[in-house]
This record gives sequence, structure tokens and C-alpha cells, in this order.
Amino acid sequence: MSVTFEFDGIGTHWWCELLDRTSTDERLVAAVKSYVDVFDKSYSRFISSSLVGCLNSGETIKNPPQELYDMLTYAKQLFDDSDGAFNITVGGDLHAKGYGSREQAARIWYEPWSHITLSPEQIGLPSGMTIDLGGFGKGWLIDKLGELFETQGYSHYLINGGGDMLIRSEEPITIQLEDPRDDTQAFGEIQITQGALAGSANTKRSWQYEGKTYHHIIDPLGKKNDVVGTFVTAESALIADSLATIIFLRPELQSTLETDYHATALLIKN
Repeated sequence: MSVTFEFDGIGTHWWCELLDRTSTDERLVAAVKSYVDVFDKSYSRFISSSLVGCLNSGETIKNPPQELYDMLTYAKQLFDDSDGAFNITVGGDLHAKGYGSREQAARIWYEPWSHITLSPEQIGLPSGMTIDLGGFGKGWLIDKLGELFETQGYSHYLINGGGDMLIRSEEPITIQLEDPRDDTQAFGEIQITQGALAGSANTKRSWQYEGKTYHHIIDPLGKKNDVVGTFVTAESALIADSLATIIFLRPELQSTLETDYHATALLIKN
């Protein structure tokens, strides 16, 4: 007994399921869509009027929203815990390599937090720096949507944002894990009752530019490994989303990160 609704937002297809209901609550659907839209307008690097867009254009934000401060504080923690692999300045390098508009091209800053002004009173970037919160933004948003579901009286649900999901169920839900080497095949399956799942792969978003093939997961330090995909389960979508990227880039940190963040990771290698 369940009911589902779907929509598109932040460049992602969303599929939500209310696990113990038989009819859709249109007020909930409207609230979810509105929340996703506001989040996009607040944090997308592609929207010049967003908070991130304003920072990237050189504006210093006085008395910033608490959420922006918390997101950047978390990003700094991920940078430290990943030995610099999780770096929110890589977005500009993607544009420099032909992903999206060349007008947004910028270099990677290898020690960004030595230059970013981050305090509850103000947030600002040095000239020439641009940031992108996409490495964990969707996980952050999924968890916030979970909070929204619960404030609306829904305690059993599944939120799926482009394959990253948060599950709150009474019974285990079986999830097929797509093999990044062959998207027509399942690599395996897992069961989740209360938790989250996220994945990263270098086969989902790739493109050709000046005779070279690139994908959207960039190691700022240029290190190479044989990982083609990761799946991470954790209590929150934020942690699952973050660690899926970090462990893809730094598989040698898997055990430490699993312990520190109470998560479990599965690596797929060539």
C-alpha cells in the first residue's frame, strides 16, 4: 500500500513514494516542489542571483543564512577528511574542460580554505575563485526533504533524487545496484529499512573536449585509480552522497571514512 509522485528539479528526476498511504497529498507535493525550486535558486552555481552565484561574482555576503554557513563548514570538513580530494573549487575547472559555459571557467584552488572568508558574520571568496556545492548538495537537499515529509506527518517514505535516496520504512526495501560498466546489468542488490544510498561513477556524465574524454568527478590533485563506481549506505543522504565522491577519488580512505561517518561503501573497479 503506497502512492508515488514524480517531478524534475535541479537537473534531476525525482521519484517519491509514501509507503503507508493510498492517495497523494497535493499540499505535500506542492511543498516538496517549492522546496527544491528554492534550494536551486539559492545554491546553484548556474544561477547568477543565487547565494553561490553572488559569491562567485565577488560579492561578500554579510550576515549569511545559517544554512549557507553550515554547508560551507561541512564542505571544509570534507576537504580536511579527504586529504584535499573533496574541493568545492573544481567546478570552474569542469567548465574550462568544456562542461557547460566557458564563461564560468576558473582554476582549482588547492588550499581554498586558506583564502575563503567563512564566519557567521560574513562569507566571501578571493578574486578569481568560484565554488560549487554539487558534490554534496543533492544529499543535503534529500535530507531536508525528509524533514519536510516528517513535519507534514509522513514517517514512512522513499525519496529518490536521480538514484540517491533516503528510506524510512518498516520493512526492508530491496535496491538493485546498477553496474556502471554496463547499465543494462545489476551489480548486486542491497536492502535498506532506515537509511540512505548514494553512488558515484565516471560513466554517467562524460564528454569529449579537444580530443580528450572527461567526466564530472575531478580529482583536484590529479591522482588516478581503477575505481569506476562507488555505492555508499549511511544514516543520512548527505553522508552517503559525500562519501560516494570521496571514496571514488580516494579508495585508500574507505576504511577510515566508514568508521568516522558510520557508513558502508562498495567499490567497483575495472
